[in-house]
Amino acid sequence: MVKISTRRAFRTAGSRICAWLCLVTIGEGSSSKNEREQRNSTFPFQDRLLAEATSATLEQDVITHRDVFCLIANPWSGLAAQLERELAWGLQDYLPETVALRRASEHAFQQLQEVYQLGDNPTVLLLRSGLNYTYQGELRSEHVIRMIQYVAATRPEDLPVRNLKSMEELLRLVKSADVSVVAFDRCSNLAGEQLTSSDCAQARLSFDLAARQFALSPTIRFAEVLDELTIAQLGVPLDREHTVMAFRAGRAPSVCPECTVPMLRKWLEAEASPLVTRAQVNVFPGVPLSGLLGEAAQQRRPVAVLAVHRIVPRGMMDADGELVDDAQDHDVNEKALRGTASLVNLERKRGRATLMHEQRPVSAEAQQTSSEATGTADAVHSPIHDVAVEVPGARTRSMAYFYIDLDREVVPGSFASKLGVTALPSFSIWNTSSNDVFVLPGFQPISDRIEEFVEEFWANRLTPWVPSEAEPHTRPESKLRATTAAELEQMLVKCPLNNSTVAGGGAEEHRSRDHGSGTCVPTW
Repeated sequence: MVKISTRRAFRTAGSRICAWLCLVTIGEGSSSKNEREQRNSTFPFQDRLLAEATSATLEQDVITHRDVFCLIANPWSGLAAQLERELAWGLQDYLPETVALRRASEHAFQQLQEVYQLGDNPTVLLLRSGLNYTYQGELRSEHVIRMIQYVAATRPEDLPVRNLKSMEELLRLVKSADVSVVAFDRCSNLAGEQLTSSDCAQARLSFDLAARQFALSPTIRFAEVLDELTIAQLGVPLDREHTVMAFRAGRAPSVCPECTVPMLRKWLEAEASPLVTRAQVNVFPGVPLSGLLGEAAQQRRPVAVLAVHRIVPRGMMDADGELVDDAQDHDVNEKALRGTASLVNLERKRGRATLMHEQRPVSAEAQQTSSEATGTADAVHSPIHDVAVEVPGARTRSMAYFYIDLDREVVPGSFASKLGVTALPSFSIWNTSSNDVFVLPGFQPISDRIEEFVEEFWANRLTPWVPSEAEPHTRPESKLRATTAAELEQMLVKCPLNNSTVAGGGAEEHRSRDHGSGTCVPTW
């Protein structure tokens, strides 16, 4: 009598199951034709999107496709199997002809690991123009799909390092990414003539290698600046030939202490640590804020606005770029950002928060049409453009969330000021159906009170607040207050203030004007 080990039988059965579940195909030789057809019918888009790849077929794919994404993972990786299924369904409606999506076959797995020096974890590899880049982001299908869309809509010369030629391009980059890593290079002048030693060349090589490693992260963008005027304006240290800085929402600019490959990689990993992303708070710089809020008003969608200081003033940092003691409000700003992002994620699960814009690659004709409609060329700030999502009905149970940078976007007469946003951090809700604006005062505990404030709005328990003549210059510490957009509009017409007034006297001068004379608008 022949005894069959239970463990061996389980292992055999597991191999057959993983033959169609796992990212890397195993046991293919023992699969019959009917089994393969049944497997393919289970995931009808899988073979079209995720064809098997060997080292030989990858070389051919590089010739016939501009971008080749190859998924490489250990045969027993359940994470890779889940990722494969989600990608198969997530990309069925979008896969550019210039993109080829492949998975490593079993017999090519070890070879590809050795060639590209990969570990045992699931890996997304991009092959473009003879170079290879490894995806360093979180292995979630939505992140990988967003990365594929971004790469497909980006010019080859912009990966991994984009060359910036003006301050406008630099600001557009900083606003369009969660983390912007910029190398300020004085190794050569604007004419491209080498000025310094081999140490500078080594620093540039380190930056290029790091950029190739992190280029496919969904949150990091790399760029290089040669403009001395731009360097001076940003306060980049002048004692170095090659300086690498990171710009991130909610934090002060950070300078890499040393540009060697190990130090640069460690520094980038720290800078790319999870932080609230603009997509979570629905921030899309490059498009005028008034245009975004105007679209929300047309859709009759309630609008929530979080106003904080995104960038800490340079005077509040020491020589190493660290925050000093009098920058304590920075932590409050970041806490409010994190709290709002968590609330947005929770509200989206409840079906009460839907991003008003979503990032999609669009054609040149669509970009031109959008630019003409908004009246500004800044409306199209990248190949991935913000496309409005139509919301039918006069009233919707979803709220659009916006983030306002108090250091840049709030000036008297702007759309933000009409929502009650001033130089003080705040959280506001604009009911576009009734034109009521509700403002949660008192910024210190704001992150703990936002969720309760939103719940009261949905329950219609908020009472509009109208500023009184007796207290024209103060923010009352009541639980809620509001004024109508029409009243704000009328007050702003009575007291037009230009940007020079704000720049010269700031908020203090604004508050000091006489409200009774009819020539001033009170700042709350």
